[in-house]
Amino acid sequence: MKTSIKMLLVFVGIIVLLMLASDVLLWAYFKKGINGDGKALRFQGDDVDKEIALRPFKAIVVHPSQGNQLEVMADSNFKVVPMGLDGGQFHYKQEGDTLYLLPNKAYKVLVYCPSVHFIRAAANNINMGVSGFKQPSLEVIGLDDFSIGFSEVFLHQLTCKGGKNNMINSWTRSDIDSVKIELGLYGQIDFSNLKLMGLSVKADSLRELSIDKWGLLKLTKLDNHYTMKNDIER
Repeated sequence: MKTSIKMLLVFVGIIVLLMLASDVLLWAYFKKGINGDGKALRFQGDDVDKEIALRPFKAIVVHPSQGNQLEVMADSNFKVVPMGLDGGQFHYKQEGDTLYLLPNKAYKVLVYCPSVHFIRAAANNINMGVSGFKQPSLEVIGLDDFSIGFSEVFLHQLTCKGGKNNMINSWTRSDIDSVKIELGLYGQIDFSNLKLMGLSVKADSLRELSIDKWGLLKLTKLDNHYTMKNDIER
């Protein structure tokens, strides 16, 4: 065999051995949950940080986070789960019966609790979802550019107050006896799959007020003091 061919075979063999060694090393890193550069592996959709157990609370005050998204969901335990922190610290505090979600870099925060009676946005541009609760009442206060959606909630009374450019909606079957809403300019209300007995709306220059057939099934009291955008007072 010619010397040049022998050298080529040796070179190819070395390359194959290096590739095998690299694969073994990467697999070892993978099993430890880290990349080859020592950083934690991140999979698409796998951005939930460690959940934090909380003391019982009745109220939530929301300060801005990186994504300004909050989901409050019914659960037998009190806990909070920040998403997308990338190893950063999640800031919060509890004083009395109130949970304060402080400014942080999470793009979304999940809060679990058996019930919650009061939620307040402490900054503009907060996007919030509330789901799964069966309780007597809930009061929500937002500022400007505030939005809140309800899913599978069963309440005797819901009170929502907000500033400009607010949106209030529902999308999955819910049942609320009495809904009272006070908004600033250019609000939007879109109730789908929500059964109502009483609705009171006080707002200026609403962009939208929509109630589907489910909302009309039980509706017996309608108390409206609002104007539609480019319309006369109703």
